Amino acid sequence: KEFIMSHEVRYGIYDENESNPFNPSDDYNKTDKYIIPDSLIIYALGNIKLNDGVKCLFKTIQCNIASESKEENFAVIIGRGAQTQSIDSKGGVFFRDYAYIRGKTRIYTLPKQYLNIVMQNNVTYLGNAFPLLESLWPYKVPTLSDSPNIENTSKEIFYNESYTLKDKDNFKSLKVHSGGTLLIKPGEMAIGNIQLESGSKVLFSEPGRETIIHLNGSTVWRSKTLNDNLELVAKGFKIIQHSSETMIVEGEWAGSIFAPNADLILGQSSKTLYGRFLGNNITVHQYATMYGVAFEPIKTYLVHKGF
Repeated sequence: KEFIMSHEVRYGIYDENESNPFNPSDDYNKTDKYIIPDSLIIYALGNIKLNDGVKCLFKTIQCNIASESKEENFAVIIGRGAQTQSIDSKGGVFFRDYAYIRGKTRIYTLPKQYLNIVMQNNVTYLGNAFPLLESLWPYKVPTLSDSPNIENTSKEIFYNESYTLKDKDNFKSLKVHSGGTLLIKPGEMAIGNIQLESGSKVLFSEPGRETIIHLNGSTVWRSKTLNDNLELVAKGFKIIQHSSETMIVEGEWAGSIFAPNADLILGQSSKTLYGRFLGNNITVHQYATMYGVAFEPIKTYLVHKGF
């Protein structure tokens, strides 16, 4: 089942919530772009792949996702049985068998450009599809700040050892071996490469308080998070990746990731993730469940909300 979507002029074409396509007074007009809203849980400057069985949830319903990729085949791929809400894309969208889409699909293209929404068998599609001009893309990715200077000191935590990561810590590399524990205090830290091996543990000492780690290198996160309330952890924790190196998150994850230049690979081992995710290309592995949680730290002092 395939829909071909295009638009040449708005006159005579149905816009969202439009009753008469030949009445210009209710045409879809360009508005100011706004910073990515909390309801967008996955935002990719490249492609999005939600593999088979992935569930992306926000509050009591499925989550919204957006891709700036202009790839015709395809910017967004929703796997067999995967679930999502609304989709915004600048490229083609593909739904595999038994995918569940609860909301709208909006494809933003150039005039006279044809892009596809392709569906395999038994797709549940409860919304509508809208073609819109690319110039109407409503989102603006915040500018990535300059990376902090990374010092030359490296830190390793071995079996039965622990270390407390605290405000203003700065390491060229941080590695936690199996059996090691990383305690994380609120504050802002800078690390080049970070590697948390399988069997390592992470504990946030004050979950929900603003905790930001700046990275400028490789990321492998296979650790188990010891906190019981992962939603609370996610409200206060954020990683800002300044490099273009792929981020691999295989362990329990709770927090926002802002990595506009890096690919994100999520949910390969642990299948539960909390937070929001912005990256270049984003892949979510089979049968992972993502719970959308906005970055809203406990307001003990002034914080910046959102990405």
